[in-house]
Amino acid sequence: MVVDLDSSSFDRLIQSGKTVLVDFWAEWCGYCKLMDPIVESVAAKYQDRVLVGRMNADENLEIASRFGIQGLPVFIVFSNGQPVSSLLGAAPRQRFESWIEECLERETP
Repeated sequence: MVVDLDSSSFDRLIQSGKTVLVDFWAEWCGYCKLMDPIVESVAAKYQDRVLVGRMNADENLEIASRFGIQGLPVFIVFSNGQPVSSLLGAAPRQRFESWIEECLERETP
């Protein structure tokens, strides 16, 4: 399940103690819409290991600015409230899932 985030729920989610993937998107962004089914499938596949949230960058400029978001889509993986990896732009499903796997492997002790 993908959670819609706003400025009041963002910090709470990334500080949850779990690995969190945040999808920064905008309504006008065609590549963002192209990535929607991939993000949904990742949320389902990794539901026991990763929380997935979507944040409209246009409606939450303060948070987008905090992380230097200048192009969309941008995907950031957070661990313990801190960004650990990011991916800019659309990616094929296999590359996107490989990136998620790489992030999860880094966190395994």
